[in-house]
Amino acid sequence: AGIRLALAALAVTMVLGGLLAGAFAWPGATGWPLARLTDLHAMWGLQGWVGLLVIAIAFQVVPMFMVTPPYPALLTGGYTTAMFLLLTAASLSSGLQGPARLFHDACTVLLGAGYGVFGACTLYLLARRTRPTADPTTLYWRTAMASLLAALAVWLWPADQASNVRPLLLGVLLVAGVAQSAIHGMLYKIVPFLTWYHLREEAPGPGHKLPGINKIIPESRAKWQFWIHAAALLLLLAACFRPDALARPAAALMCVACLSLWYNLATAARLYWRLRPASGSPLSATAPT
Repeated sequence: AGIRLALAALAVTMVLGGLLAGAFAWPGATGWPLARLTDLHAMWGLQGWVGLLVIAIAFQVVPMFMVTPPYPALLTGGYTTAMFLLLTAASLSSGLQGPARLFHDACTVLLGAGYGVFGACTLYLLARRTRPTADPTTLYWRTAMASLLAALAVWLWPADQASNVRPLLLGVLLVAGVAQSAIHGMLYKIVPFLTWYHLREEAPGPGHKLPGINKIIPESRAKWQFWIHAAALLLLLAACFRPDALARPAAALMCVACLSLWYNLATAARLYWRLRPASGSPLSATAPT
């Protein structure tokens, strides 16, 4: 249900993006409130599409891949539905003025509180995981949840209308801190598992030796890539205050982090193609048809 709602939020994000593109392509022809559309576009993209997707995926993968206790039933029940309804109500009431504006403010505060509860609960579960050492995926998810809570703190901080620092901080924390970190972390679990799974299913016989899942992408290389990403994230946050001096170095370091991720994933793909049986080799009796 959470993934379906995230896809619905993506559809709304695309429609709002199309409206904005049309307004910029034909300026003056539409008369749409561009500032309001821009805010709604960002809201549905980050809180709807990205936020709901991360929540829905976390309910499944955090306990399974990171060996934590399950999320409480209060969260895994209708939590994503409630968040989607709050997002819808906040969007529809975004143009209200006067006393009715309190309804919009209440919806946005509840949305922020909802994401804060999810982030804090995930950090609590990660702290109670049964494995003593933190693997790269755990480090990435801790970074993602810490960035989510930091974004909430920045959002609550009084805004300085003459400065762009606050919206820049929010963008960096939500995009590079939350979304990118969660995606990178899951790739380090999903890609090695799928590589090992397909090699096992295509093995010529039951005695065929396969590398362990943890050997497909060495943990040491994945951790090095995480630390590069963490350094790039911190430098991007600093660049929000000094963009003239730090924006390009931060972007270059983030490129290095992404290229390192690409290299690590490419080694897993190369290992798969090197170890898979040649075309026409007999498969094991237990392989699915």
